[in-house]
Amino acid sequence: MGAFESATALSPMLRNTTTDKSLLPTTKQLRDLLSVLDARLSRSRFTDSVLGWHKYLYKHPDIDDASRNVLRRDSSYPSVEATEKLVSAFRQLHRIGESSVSKVAVHLTSSSPWVIAFTRWCLGAPPSVYLQDGTPIIEQPGLNVDIIINTGHTEDDQNFLVTIYHDIGDPENLIAAGSGKPWAGMTTIENYGQWMLKEYNLDQVQAFRALQQCLPYAAKEYLNQCRFTASKAHQAPITKNSRQRDEKVVEEYRTVPFGSGSSVAEMICRMLNVEKEETSLELERLEAGVRITDLPLVKLHLKALRNDCLCQACADRSSERHDISAWRGGCLKDQFLYDAALFLSDALALSLFHLSDNLLVRIENGRDRRRDDYHTTVFSIFTHQSVGYSISSDIKEPCRIEALLDWALTLIGHDVGTEVSTSRWAMSCFKGQAAYPTIFDTRRMKKRGYLGLSWLPGILQFQSEKYEVVKSEIERRNPPPPSSKALSSREVIRPLNLFPNYRLKWRVEARDGFVNLGVYLEGPSVDIIRNPTEAISALACTLVFERCKHANRDAELEIADQFCGYTSPLMPNESLRNKTSIVAVAGADDLRFYALTEIALLVSVEVYFAKRSPHQKATQNRPEMSKAERHRS
Repeated sequence: MGAFESATALSPMLRNTTTDKSLLPTTKQLRDLLSVLDARLSRSRFTDSVLGWHKYLYKHPDIDDASRNVLRRDSSYPSVEATEKLVSAFRQLHRIGESSVSKVAVHLTSSSPWVIAFTRWCLGAPPSVYLQDGTPIIEQPGLNVDIIINTGHTEDDQNFLVTIYHDIGDPENLIAAGSGKPWAGMTTIENYGQWMLKEYNLDQVQAFRALQQCLPYAAKEYLNQCRFTASKAHQAPITKNSRQRDEKVVEEYRTVPFGSGSSVAEMICRMLNVEKEETSLELERLEAGVRITDLPLVKLHLKALRNDCLCQACADRSSERHDISAWRGGCLKDQFLYDAALFLSDALALSLFHLSDNLLVRIENGRDRRRDDYHTTVFSIFTHQSVGYSISSDIKEPCRIEALLDWALTLIGHDVGTEVSTSRWAMSCFKGQAAYPTIFDTRRMKKRGYLGLSWLPGILQFQSEKYEVVKSEIERRNPPPPSSKALSSREVIRPLNLFPNYRLKWRVEARDGFVNLGVYLEGPSVDIIRNPTEAISALACTLVFERCKHANRDAELEIADQFCGYTSPLMPNESLRNKTSIVAVAGADDLRFYALTEIALLVSVEVYFAKRSPHQKATQNRPEMSKAERHRS
């Protein structure tokens, strides 16, 4: 880099770090200064440092031949723009005073020796260096600068990327107070319910009475029958492949995204606006052999609709049965049950929001009659297949947990369907309402209510910039975590936390139009960044043992379990030669949460998660394998 090019690089750096622009030297003055200092700078031995790192890299024993040949020709330096970004990142990382910057990652190709030498010259120590595939070359956890070398490219200017990561206390810190102005198009839950009744002609006396009678039963049926899975991980629902599972165990320990039945009943009351009438509503079970369409007021209303309906099925007066197995369209009976299912779908989804008294819902005049996995499963409760609790397993088709989450967020105006479908949604904001998963706050693995949503009035703001969405960390090539196989030799005799110094930390970085959010553990020698939303995907396909049946859950086993082995939350899926993998994080909800984000990435795997005691066995079954691998935490 010549004197003029160096001066051109220095000029914007000086301009960005001074308040009085009138005192800045010109580029020509900087060039003259550098020319005078050129002889002295030549004796700084910076070139020797570059050559030394160049030799170190291409002779490193862990580098394959293809990468070695690329690194042997590595002799360039970054452009002016790239150098400016690098210096700016170092300034933010080591600024005087408070700073949220926790790490700088530099992705590059053909200028790695120069950048390593420059980092050591600026910060006093070399950075951590990895190849793109995660191979560690140098590990310096204390410096918080990572160099990632991509040996698959040679055009450095196009592939020089500097990423700045920030630590935050909790995701809630991204929410700032809003202006408090009212928003058009948003209304209360009570008014929204009344609007729905009018929009779908459910406010007529007979229709309303039928709706009021059927909703408590339909809600109870759905909460007992609903099954969920996750689309991204391609995980089969836990109810499949029943030969390997005890159906009673599945029923007792399966997870349910919704909270208690009372919270759903309360939401139905608010939407029906029956609270003012001091009418209590409780969810009730259908008697065996009774269908939703057999309820007296529902049956009476369907009979009246059939008399007015012009469809071919209703024109046949020979049958008094109300068998509706699928959406036919054009039938008044179908229309009523479809709209009743739509009303219940909204009530169930809104019950996910905590402290929803002041929550505003978006009114969509002429709203399309949405059909997706979630509404389809709710609508099936109203069909002829749903007969009390005497149900056949063929109607237990799972719903994607992403479909339910997207439905709930759409109700409050958050258009984040793409992010939700790819498990990249973490937080979003619309019309002054910011929402995010409650599990980000609690980190608790709950059997019921794991999809609870927290919301706050305000805006999403980071570094004085406003955003509409915070996305979860996309799967990346992390450095390989330290192996935990040494732990497997320890006797498994009682619950242990072998990682008491590990702490869950949140990391954010600003991107183009959104903020990127990830989680990692403070304590290990390397930072393994994971997607926090994957924990929800894992819980959708999980059995949770919340409480140990023994009087003392910390009691030791009389004989050590020879078929179990401890593993780390960094590698909960590490193979232990067919042993049951026990993530040794007893009593640490945050470490359990972190382990789940990794388990969710497994393909075609159901995770049975034991929350409390080693007395309870938890299995992880792969249908294609004859021998089951096991995991618990």
